[in-house]
Amino acid sequence: MTKKQGNGAQIKKDSKAKRIIMDILMVFFLLVAAGSAAYIGIYYYNSSKSEKQFDDLKEEFVEDYEDEQGNEAYVDIQVGDENYKIFKKYSRLYEQNQDFIGWLTIDGTGIDYPVMYTPEDEEYYLHKSFEKEYSASGTLFIDTSSVPTGNVTDNILIYGHNMKSGTMFHGLLDYQTEEFYQNHQYIQFDTLEGEGTYKVIAAFYTQVYSDDDTAHYHYYDFFDAGNEEDFDEYVQFVKSNTAYTIPETAEYGDQLITLSTCAYHVKNGRFVVVAKKIEE
Repeated sequence: MTKKQGNGAQIKKDSKAKRIIMDILMVFFLLVAAGSAAYIGIYYYNSSKSEKQFDDLKEEFVEDYEDEQGNEAYVDIQVGDENYKIFKKYSRLYEQNQDFIGWLTIDGTGIDYPVMYTPEDEEYYLHKSFEKEYSASGTLFIDTSSVPTGNVTDNILIYGHNMKSGTMFHGLLDYQTEEFYQNHQYIQFDTLEGEGTYKVIAAFYTQVYSDDDTAHYHYYDFFDAGNEEDFDEYVQFVKSNTAYTIPETAEYGDQLITLSTCAYHVKNGRFVVVAKKIEE
C-alpha cells in the first residue's frame, strides 16, 4: 500500500468514526429534548390538575351566607369534642379540612386560592394540596408566627409558590409595575371569622438573609409591633423599597397582610406585596 493509499484509508476511517460520534450525539440530544418535553408536559399537566382541584373547592362555598339583616352569618361546627363558630360561607371547606383558615383573591388575576394554617408544621402545605396529597404547586400557607384569627397579629404573612406555569403566587410579580398596581389595588382575604378587604401599600423585590445577619431588615420577622416605632419601621421599609409611589400607607393599629413568593433576581430572592385592611 502506498503512502497516499494509506492516508486515504485513514481519512475514511476517521470520517466513519466522526459520523458514529455525530450519530451518538444526535441520539443523545434527541433523548434530552424528549425528556425535557416530557418533563414540561407533566409539569403543566400537574399544574392544570391542581388548578382544577382549587376550582372545585369553590363549589363548596355556601352562597347564602348572610342573615336576614344582611350581616355575615355563622354556624356551629363540631370537630371531635370541640365546637367552633365558623363564617358560614366557608363552613363546608372547614368541615373537610380543619387546616383551612381562609380564602385569598385578587380580582383580575389568577390568584384565587384557599389559605392553610398549621402552627405545628409551618411548611406542611409547601407541596401538598388541600386534600393533603402531594402537589408541586402546594397550597398557600401562613407563617406560624402569624395568628390569623382570634387575637390576630399586626401582620399575617402568607407564602405561595412562584410557579412557572403562571399559577399560585406567580401573579404577584406583576405588581412590579405601577400600571398593574393601579388596576389591582385591592386584595380580598377572608378568614373563618368573616370577610376582609385589604388595600396594597407596597410591592418590592428583596431577599432572605442568614439567621445571623444584622446588616439588613428582615421583613419576614415582623408579626406584632411592640410599639408604634416598630410598626412604622416595617411600613417605612416596605414602602421605601417599592419602585414607584403608592399614596396609601398604614398607621399603628392597622391590620396588615404580607404576601411572599420566590424571585430569582438574587440568591434567596423574594417578591413581596403588603396590604392593609380597610373598612368597606
